[in-house]
Amino acid sequence: PPQSFFEACDEQGLLVWQDFMFACTMVPTDDDFAQNVRLEAEEQVLRLRHHPSLVLWCGNNEMDRAWTSWGWQDTYNLHGIDSTEVYQAYLRLFQDILPDLVDHESPTQYLPTSPTLDSRSGDEHAWGVWFGLEDFSYYSRHGGRFVSEYGLQSLPNLHTLSEAGISHFNDEALQFRQRSKMDWLKPGFDGWDMMKHFMSESTGAPKHHDLEDWIFKSQVTQAEGLRQALERHRTSEGRFGGSLYWSLNDVWPAVSWSTIDHAGRWKLGHYAAKRANASQTVLWQRHRVDSLVMVVFNDAAEALSGRLSVAVCDFAGDTIRSQDAEFEVEPMSSLPISMASMAEWRIQPKDSYLSWMLEGKDNAPIVHKSALWVPFNEANLLSPKIRLQPTGNGCWLETQTYVPVAQLLADIPGRWSDNGMTLEPHTRLTVAFDPEDSLAGLGEVKVLTLNPETLNGGL
Repeated sequence: PPQSFFEACDEQGLLVWQDFMFACTMVPTDDDFAQNVRLEAEEQVLRLRHHPSLVLWCGNNEMDRAWTSWGWQDTYNLHGIDSTEVYQAYLRLFQDILPDLVDHESPTQYLPTSPTLDSRSGDEHAWGVWFGLEDFSYYSRHGGRFVSEYGLQSLPNLHTLSEAGISHFNDEALQFRQRSKMDWLKPGFDGWDMMKHFMSESTGAPKHHDLEDWIFKSQVTQAEGLRQALERHRTSEGRFGGSLYWSLNDVWPAVSWSTIDHAGRWKLGHYAAKRANASQTVLWQRHRVDSLVMVVFNDAAEALSGRLSVAVCDFAGDTIRSQDAEFEVEPMSSLPISMASMAEWRIQPKDSYLSWMLEGKDNAPIVHKSALWVPFNEANLLSPKIRLQPTGNGCWLETQTYVPVAQLLADIPGRWSDNGMTLEPHTRLTVAFDPEDSLAGLGEVKVLTLNPETLNGGL
């Protein structure tokens, strides 16, 4: 990356894990190659070592894992002395040359490879969701001490595809952009099949070859997977020390794991990641099945105190059960609050939702969140009538019934202050819109939901 990238990270307090440029392959065995790598690596280490944002040098991505687990010796007929020479060249570079260079020239720690082979004490790439068929509870069970890769694919936003000349699902240009192949699951199985699998388990399968429905449901499914992963990792009470999803953005208008598409437009997954990583929030500890535990997070420099209100409501918004708890959380820490046994809360799970609000000392709301007990497509959601009204720079929304996901779509490209959010009955939610063209008006806005027969009123 250029100096400007690291300077921005220094200023913003962002921590950088910097790979050397090796991934998913083995290296040549000759001395000239090794010497050339050392010279190039030395130039980069000397260039970047002074940045406080740089917290880790990593030798390579997935090379040790590939050599030990992906069957390369058989695939490329590397056996006996050939296999030994290839692996010795690997060890010389990543266990000798690069760590020696970093040790002498940089104060920053060096990690030979990611993931580490001992996932109990190192990092792990948690791909049981996507490259396997695990459900989202997998994120509580697997991932090593630091989860450094995981994710789900989704389609780019409609404006981005339109600018690339793609207007329908069967467009050859769109189909070509699906590059994920998983023949080990079933011959010919690819990313389209995997997206359809996870959508079928979460939102319900997309309408056949309906581009807008594929975009919406793939982004909702990706957002839900990332939300659950981040929240499960964050509420693990120390089991997981870090969580990095794959990936941030795209280099072309692709069908990919990114949460920001090629045009810089946020997918629903990016909004979900922002909410899950809020500095002051409360999250449901999903891996607990014996009792309902909510975890209050305070990643701020001052203590946080106030009241947590939790309720189970039916989809019309009527409260079935509720409980309040006072709390005080020290700076840069978290506090788990056990409410009661899960059996007392998980009432009519297909016809109710869990709602919670965090309020500060002055009763000012800090965060208001909710979640279903079951996957979206298993809930008996009601048909909502959503009311939209324009504001000076966006709109507000109200609904008469619970809406677990609402995506706002504007005629013109731009960024909403929030999207893919939940709407609770009789609760007004105001959302701002920042158009890419500052002179353009908002125009028509519509709302996509997973509820049956969604009716939009207003804008």
